[in-house]
Amino acid sequence: MSASPASLDALRRDFARRSETDYKIDFALNFLLTILTCLLWSLVSWYRIIRRRDLHFDRSASFAEDALRAIRERAASLGKDGAIAGHLSTLEVIARDLRSQAKERNALLWVVIGAFRVKLAFLIIFHFLEEDYRRHERTELEFAHHAGEALRLLAMPCSLSTFTPRTKERSFVLFLILTVLTCGLFGFYWFYLVNDEENSHMDAHAAWEAEVLACLTGPGATPAAAPMPPPPAPIS
Repeated sequence: MSASPASLDALRRDFARRSETDYKIDFALNFLLTILTCLLWSLVSWYRIIRRRDLHFDRSASFAEDALRAIRERAASLGKDGAIAGHLSTLEVIARDLRSQAKERNALLWVVIGAFRVKLAFLIIFHFLEEDYRRHERTELEFAHHAGEALRLLAMPCSLSTFTPRTKERSFVLFLILTVLTCGLFGFYWFYLVNDEENSHMDAHAAWEAEVLACLTGPGATPAAAPMPPPPAPIS
């Protein structure tokens, strides 16, 4: 007894789309191209990093929705809906939050703005990317915890690791001042930090999604594992 083939196929498709949505951005290459093109390539870099955010958030929301569907079907097939009712309700709320976060930032519009007001757009872009990813990771951390607990109660053959946030909190005002004082040079380092954290986020996502997928598509049930630790306190 398990989730339906349709829900598992949808989950596999979500996972397979990673190559299209969770692509890595090579900072060194983009920095070199930016210098060689007298900063023109920076517009391409901005487009790619914002577009990656939009694509990843949308796919992440789909993965959460399909994982929830598969968990619910698994519980129904085992007659354990009541045992995980609280986790299912929480997962539904979290999945809706992830979907609301997936609203597009419109990468092309920001590139057009950047072409005419480069410095202003540069600062705003990095600020909202950091804020978006911090909220995104906090929400996914909650989803990972409740999904792991629900699967444990269903005696699923897996051991999910806690999803670990990668985006650090930093002072926007400080980074803004440093960028202005260095005539924009510090902005390259800012881009490096943002991109490096996002690349790391994609790796963490891949590992966690692989665990969820392996768990839901694996063989029969096994004895329940020890409870997962609660997620850490939200980042203020």
